[in-house]
Amino acid sequence: MLYNEQRTTSNEQRATSNEQRATSNEQRATSNEQRATNKEQRTKSNEQRATNKELERIL
Repeated sequence: MLYNEQRTTSNEQRATSNEQRATSNEQRATSNEQRATNKEQRTKSNEQRATNKELERIL
């Protein structure tokens, strides 16, 4: 009986660990998506800045 209880506890701990890992993976994915979005925004901003400098040079 004690063996079965220990197995149940172990399985529950494993399930909790798996859920935590899944949550961590989701958070990492969200963070990576945000990082990609930020990089795209920086690129657009840099391109706009370059365009503005070129216009100032022409004018």
